[in-house]
Amino acid sequence: MEAHRERLDVLAAASRVPVPTLAVHGTQDPVVDPIAASRIADHAPRGEALLVDGADHGFGARHPLAQPHEVRPLQSAIEGSIGFALLHTAR
Repeated sequence: MEAHRERLDVLAAASRVPVPTLAVHGTQDPVVDPIAASRIADHAPRGEALLVDGADHGFGARHPLAQPHEVRPLQSAIEGSIGFALLHTAR
C-alpha cells in the first residue's frame, strides 16, 4: 500500500502540471469533500477551482436519464470546463 501512496498523491501530481488546470467539483458530493477542488487548484501552478452548486459526485448524471433537469449540474460542469479551456487557449 505504501508504494502506491506517492503515485496516487493527487496534490503532488497537481503541483507538476505545467498547463492551466481546472478542478471541477460538486458542492453536494458525498464521496469526496468539495474542498478537494480548492486544494488541487492551490497546488497546481496555474490552477483554478470550479464548484458546481448542488452537484453530487456524478454531477447529477444517472442512467437511464429519467428527467432532463437531472443533467443541469453536469451541463454547468461542462460549460465551465469549456469556458476555462477557451479562456486559456485563446491567449
